[in-house]
Amino acid sequence: MSSTYIVGINTGSHDASAALLKDGKIISLVEQERISRRKRAVNESPRDAMMTCLKDAGIALSDVSCVAVGWDMPKYFALEGRGFPLDVFRKRIGVPEEIPIRFYGHHLAHAASAFWTSGWDRATVIITDGRGEDAATTTYYAEADDFKQLAQWDLAESLGRYYSKASSWTGLGPTDVGKFMGLAAYGAPAMAMPIEVTSDGYRLAGAERVPNRTMPELREALNRSVTPYFSACFPYGEGDGVEIMAYADFAASVQSSLETALSSLFSAAVSATGCANVVLAGGVAMNCSANGKLARHPSVEELYVPPFAYDCGVAAGAALLAAKDGGMAGMSTVNGRVGAYLGRDYSGQVAEVAETAPLAGQRLSDSDLVDCVAEHLTAGRLVGWYQGRAEVGQRALGARSILADPRHRAMVGRLNQVKGRELWRPLAPSVLAEDRDRVFAHDVGDLGHYMLGATLVRDGVRPLMPATVHVDGTARPQFVRREWTPRYYEVIEAFRDRTGTPAVLNTSFNLAGEPIVSSPEDALSTFMRSELDVLVLDDHVLERTG
Repeated sequence: MSSTYIVGINTGSHDASAALLKDGKIISLVEQERISRRKRAVNESPRDAMMTCLKDAGIALSDVSCVAVGWDMPKYFALEGRGFPLDVFRKRIGVPEEIPIRFYGHHLAHAASAFWTSGWDRATVIITDGRGEDAATTTYYAEADDFKQLAQWDLAESLGRYYSKASSWTGLGPTDVGKFMGLAAYGAPAMAMPIEVTSDGYRLAGAERVPNRTMPELREALNRSVTPYFSACFPYGEGDGVEIMAYADFAASVQSSLETALSSLFSAAVSATGCANVVLAGGVAMNCSANGKLARHPSVEELYVPPFAYDCGVAAGAALLAAKDGGMAGMSTVNGRVGAYLGRDYSGQVAEVAETAPLAGQRLSDSDLVDCVAEHLTAGRLVGWYQGRAEVGQRALGARSILADPRHRAMVGRLNQVKGRELWRPLAPSVLAEDRDRVFAHDVGDLGHYMLGATLVRDGVRPLMPATVHVDGTARPQFVRREWTPRYYEVIEAFRDRTGTPAVLNTSFNLAGEPIVSSPEDALSTFMRSELDVLVLDDHVLERTG
């Protein structure tokens, strides 16, 4: 009996991606940016990502039973006042007429990508982002293969757009929400913001819930709600990105108001479903500061946020919905989770790249490599770390990482300068899973496996790893399991045994404005254009000759 393949794609204005299912199980998820090398793949077709998934599986597009899209494109175009040109769409994504295309609502695709990879039989599901077709926040009760919608908020009350508008107000830009979140830790939340708590969750002050408004009307309604509040805050006007620290209290106030809205939303949704296992997805779910607090929410027993919670994940969600509609079931899970290591595996190309690189190199056994890398880290060297199959998502999780010694605060400035980032931006620790209670005051559960939840570092541990502790005493940890990334686990273990510090500094293997590296060629190119000291490509350790 032959296998059934389904492709899922995200075709939104950013984070284009493709997923491939085999007999209902996710076997790959590739982000278009990793192929095109243009960060977030703005306005790009997911065609290259789709073809990459097919090539890696050894199949052709003609072997696919359908292509599932994580947006209801006909509805989206209608809401924008335009007709949907299916033939143009097919041409853009490279799918011929003989292959069926199925469209799924954006928030439903988010919900499917999160719930069906959570390992749970039932959950409260919360989706919140900039926008879907006509919704910005949706809550569901999910059980088995069914999603029951509970409540929904339109674009006039979009938490994602509220947050991105606040980021823009400082001069950082609408897509710099991660930087904005980091800035918030430097301030105090003392300024009034337009978030109001309601019995069903939240509302933006002054927002009117009027049906059948056009997209321009919804966008303008949001502007009317937020602009008076923003302009009343010090320094009383929009920034240009230069005097960024003047906006620290403003950022802290926006972050606090977002957390207030989410906390109320969680309380209302769990009360409605009676289920304390909560799944969170959508772009807002990438806010690790909020997630760390939500993991300790009194209504929540366990919180799951997938590593692909933002728009790239709807490719997987749409494919899973199509599989369900086709009568297939079953997810590929790792300890009850689908995991993050779903990207490309270039193992067959590593040796050639390593052996022809203009660097001094050696190929080492596992034990010798671990000792060598731990010694480099102990000596303060910056290590480009490239191993096996790529992780998917915005966080580097030990497959495409830059590693460093966290024991000296000066490493923050040095590494941010090497990467071309703002010098004040925080960096994160990777910690062995069994050490997490020793290092952190609060356990963020599985959020820590994907670096998606901030938590307080214990007082006695902060001096051991100051380069990974933020100004508010928190860190955004990765909990490393031996069975997921054995070589990375052993490097952290060896560094801990040498230094007594139970963490290594881990940041994404890329330079500012670029996607995380994907191929060994990407890794070599990034290394050669940077001031990193050592490059590790699987079992090859490479250093500069000059």
